[in-house]
Amino acid sequence: MKKILFLITQAEMGGAQKYVLELASALKKEGFKTAVASEKNDFFEEKLLENDVKFYELKYIKRSINPISDFLAFFEIYKLIKSKKPDIVHLNSSKIGVLGSFAGKLAGVKKVVFTAHGWVFNELLPFWKKAFYIFASQLAALFEDKIICVSSYDKYTSLKYKIKNEKDIVVINNGIDKEKIHFLSKQKAREKLNLPQKKIIIGTVANLYENKGIKHLIESAGELLKQKDDIIFVVLGDGPEKENLKKQIKKLNIEKEFLLLGAKKDAFLYMKAFDIFVLPSQKEGFPYTLLEAGLAKLPVITTNVGGIPDLINETNAVSVMSRDPKQLKEAILNLLNKKDIQKIISENLYKDVSEKFTLKNMVQKTKEVYS
Repeated sequence: MKKILFLITQAEMGGAQKYVLELASALKKEGFKTAVASEKNDFFEEKLLENDVKFYELKYIKRSINPISDFLAFFEIYKLIKSKKPDIVHLNSSKIGVLGSFAGKLAGVKKVVFTAHGWVFNELLPFWKKAFYIFASQLAALFEDKIICVSSYDKYTSLKYKIKNEKDIVVINNGIDKEKIHFLSKQKAREKLNLPQKKIIIGTVANLYENKGIKHLIESAGELLKQKDDIIFVVLGDGPEKENLKKQIKKLNIEKEFLLLGAKKDAFLYMKAFDIFVLPSQKEGFPYTLLEAGLAKLPVITTNVGGIPDLINETNAVSVMSRDPKQLKEAILNLLNKKDIQKIISENLYKDVSEKFTLKNMVQKTKEVYS
């Protein structure tokens, strides 16, 4: 029976955390011994324990670079690996990828696997910072046996920047178990979110980081609301950009029409509150929110960045350029006026997610990497 230790930097419930939770839980049911280590987060720990997956707190791991805490985190990870003696260390996120790959090999782990949930160097960064992250990823890859990319784009940039040889990089898209996904009804979801039943709700689920492009959605909303008064925009999520976004909303005088409702436990439950789902990201790995929106049979408008084109095409969603509020506004307005197109693309996306992007496929392909 193989022992797998998953390491991840942050524990707030974003895509990488869902990936770790789903994968660790599914492998546990198949007879693997699985455990997860990350910073403290009660909700994440609770979800893991519900699935009989052990959780270990990493006290010193931080998302930002800090020589002192990073030094302490390295030895904390090393000691954890030495004490638990996993057969495989599976790393997730850039910071833990660097520290965990060094610590894993130093501790004598048989196999170190890293999953790139959207390379950090694919972000809009100053040249020196981009070069630093590329170098750090190249260095870490020397101690990683395999790299899993959640999208074709991530594999492309891995090879472009010579992170690792092609034979050691595999693309495994995120998958979802539709049998475990149960949505609240439209009426119930709106009641719980205190939203009006008769308005058109355009919504998204996203942690409030700059990469999610919520500021572009706000700009689009400001223009669109000049033409239509029966729409409310809703964002479920929290994060460091919240205050900046609130200021932008206030400046446009749309506080009553653009609502930041904060983070919600199991936010996917509320998907059916929306009439249209919009993901305006500037950078993505492979977003679970699009899989969830697909299963909720929502018409989707999204940008064409990162791994999104692995899922989205002209038959199942509307795709726009990132960082283009004008194009985003026109896409929303156009889709609002075409109920027949809404029905077609939502049904096609549901079919694609249900058949091609399953948790079963993701788990099976990952087990092949472990082997």
